[in-house]
Amino acid sequence: VISISDATYIQKINAELVTPENEIVNKLADADGDGSITISDATLIQKYIAEIFSDTGNAGKYLSEI
Repeated sequence: VISISDATYIQKINAELVTPENEIVNKLADADGDGSITISDATLIQKYIAEIFSDTGNAGKYLSEI
């Protein structure tokens, strides 16, 4: 289940307050699939949570779909 905590975690990664726990978390946090974790990834997660499903990148997809 995706929650606002996920977007907050991505913001903390972007601010270098935490580092991704492992490669799977790193891949899931990169919601736009550009190879880096940025505020844009947090925005895509927030859009998905708000049920705005257009242009949400990989947000909401299973790892096997990425």
